[in-house]
Amino acid sequence: MKIFYSKVDFIAWIVLAIIFISPIALFFAVSLPQNQNPDKFVDYIILIVLIPILLILFPCSYKFEKSFLVIKTGIATYVKISYSEIDSFKDSKSWDKAPAWSFDRIRINFKSTQKVFGFINQDSVLVSPKFKEEFVKELTEKIESLKNL
Repeated sequence: MKIFYSKVDFIAWIVLAIIFISPIALFFAVSLPQNQNPDKFVDYIILIVLIPILLILFPCSYKFEKSFLVIKTGIATYVKISYSEIDSFKDSKSWDKAPAWSFDRIRINFKSTQKVFGFINQDSVLVSPKFKEEFVKELTEKIESLKNL
């Protein structure tokens, strides 16, 4: 069982900073009464807003199991794909939503529609493994081993 983690682009860090800092700064500027302790207020915001978001988003991983490729984002399983259901894969620079923190991606096409997060139907998924060549090699080996059976 091999695990690959998502590559993270610089632009992803900028987007994350905007997503996390903007609402906090706005809420802090608008809602903080003059007599409230700012340190305690910031602690609450971090606990209530940031930690659950981080648990949902990080880490983004791709795990090669015996019969499945398991794609996880944070604590949730994004999709579990049987190697026999993978039709093809190719490089992609797509900006579509995906369990990937880089735009240096691989599109994995399915033979039939798969359930993402258990309820959304998709015919492909985009991934961005940090070690792309090793990932492609592993995926190719898994698919080829099914053909030899």
